[in-house]
Amino acid sequence: LGASLLTSNSDYKEKLMYGFHGEYGLGHGVSLLAEAGISSNKYPKNSISNADSMYMHFQGTIRPMRGLYLYHVFEYFDSDDSSNDYLMRAGPGVQWFINQGIELRFDLVNSRTFSDLNESVDEWQILSQVHLWL
Repeated sequence: LGASLLTSNSDYKEKLMYGFHGEYGLGHGVSLLAEAGISSNKYPKNSISNADSMYMHFQGTIRPMRGLYLYHVFEYFDSDDSSNDYLMRAGPGVQWFINQGIELRFDLVNSRTFSDLNESVDEWQILSQVHLWL
């Protein structure tokens, strides 16, 4: 279990972010991760309206062999709590630690925005990352 907090103030913007997360191991190489948080932005000297947003992230991970992780992610993001618009993303991924200095990660993500005013179609993305450690 854990928590995070960020606060920032200036003459033009006040920001407060906090979140909570937890991970639960279900045996050798299997885990569930959950995280939720809120971000609040206030603009005291601006005509920009204040905005509060919320997110949730869930991930299930399986390690079928050493250095290889298969996972599935589900995310929810509400960028402005004053509207009924929100974004949902879900998809599988693979993370492979080839050796101690190279990591590859691939994700297939299905995103969809839900709104009272507009109908959106599913958007599919293939994401990849390479991490190199010296």
